[in-house]
Parts: sequence; C-alpha cells; structure tokens
Amino acid sequence: MKKIINSIFGIFSLKLIKVNAANSGSGTLSYISANETILNAQKEGLSVCDYVEKIWNQKGALLAS
Repeated sequence: MKKIINSIFGIFSLKLIKVNAANSGSGTLSYISANETILNAQKEGLSVCDYVEKIWNQKGALLAS
C-alpha cells in the first residue's frame, strides 16, 4: 500500500514516511502535542500562536501569511 501511495505522491514530489523516535530528527515533519503546547503557552502568558512562533523562532510568521 505504501508503494502505491508513494508512487502517486511522487508525481507531486512528495513521499509518505513513518515518523518515529529513530528518524524524527532527520528533517521530517512531525506533530507537537496540542495539550502540551496549550499548557506551556498558558504558563508563559502567551497565546498559542505567539508561543509556537517563539519556540520555532518564527516571530511574525502568522502576520506574513
């Protein structure tokens, strides 16, 4: 099934991969925990948007889009 999906995705220069602890630092995208993000933003007195921009060093990114 993965080969079929990747052959279709390949048309768009995309590739389906499984993200796990072994390859999560290899430049692949992964999700962050929503609950953890919300709690940490609240602890710092920031909105979730401002908190995410801070931790990803992307200040003003939301306004630019």
